[in-house]
Amino acid sequence: MKKIRTVFIVIAVYELLKIIFTLLSRPLIKIVALPFSWYAAAPLLILPFLALILLAADPIKYCEYCFLIILSKIIFLLSVLYYIVDTLSVYIQNFAEIKASASFQFLIFLLIFFLFDVILSIVISLTERKIKSINLDSEGSVCK
Repeated sequence: MKKIRTVFIVIAVYELLKIIFTLLSRPLIKIVALPFSWYAAAPLLILPFLALILLAADPIKYCEYCFLIILSKIIFLLSVLYYIVDTLSVYIQNFAEIKASASFQFLIFLLIFFLFDVILSIVISLTERKIKSINLDSEGSVCK
């Protein structure tokens, strides 16, 4: 059980770094103000972090929060794919401008987070399966 808690603590630190990067970085230098939808969605970045802290405290009691984390990872992966398509569609006509663009540099950082999130979603899925196998009682109920 100590190994499972350590996994959740490491993932929580990663999520905290991702939140800090997301809040401090700007995809475009010329953006004066981000749209209202970004400000409305920014507080939701902390939900997976809080779920990971609860899972690190007591994985058996809070194992249903693994679904929330996996769902947030899937949504993040879809948003990065949308950003890739949108960025490349803008610069597809003028390929020389891509390397100098702040959006392209931001895209490289997002791809790093994309790879880590794919790996972490698999790790969380396997860890959730392991917790559920530990927590099965004689009646077959899971996650009390």
